[in-house]
Amino acid sequence: MMTKFWKKPTIFITVVLASAFVFATSVAAPQLQTNLLTNATFESGFGADGVASGWLKWVVSGSPT
Repeated sequence: MMTKFWKKPTIFITVVLASAFVFATSVAAPQLQTNLLTNATFESGFGADGVASGWLKWVVSGSPT
């Protein structure tokens, strides 16, 4: 059964390399993401309405329910 693969080593090598590539990409670490927050450290200060700069106020009037 294995002799069929050894007669054509290029096919065997191609199959091994393709399966190794698929395995390597499936276990690879995800790409690093940039900071998803606009002002993550709140160092830029706050606006007059008390919201950090670069952020939106999500309660426009009244209080949250």
